[in-house]
Amino acid sequence: MKNDNLHLLKKIKKVEISDSVFDKITKRLENRVAKVVPMYKVGIAVALILGLVFGEIYFISSRIQDTQQMAQLNELLKDNNNALYHE
Repeated sequence: MKNDNLHLLKKIKKVEISDSVFDKITKRLENRVAKVVPMYKVGIAVALILGLVFGEIYFISSRIQDTQQMAQLNELLKDNNNALYHE
């Protein structure tokens, strides 16, 4: 079985390649590395993130104000307690 495999390897022919292939490969690699994210896309991303942060701060502060107003209303309105009727 090993002899069969060695015989197959002896049949392999050498491949010839042109000299320009190396230059093409290096140009493609340089083009791939040279890609940079445009500044307007970075600006859009920053604006969206800041908008979300400020929106969250606004909604949290409005919710805190609502809970403070409810606490003030609870202080003004007396709680109806029927504990005296069960003595």
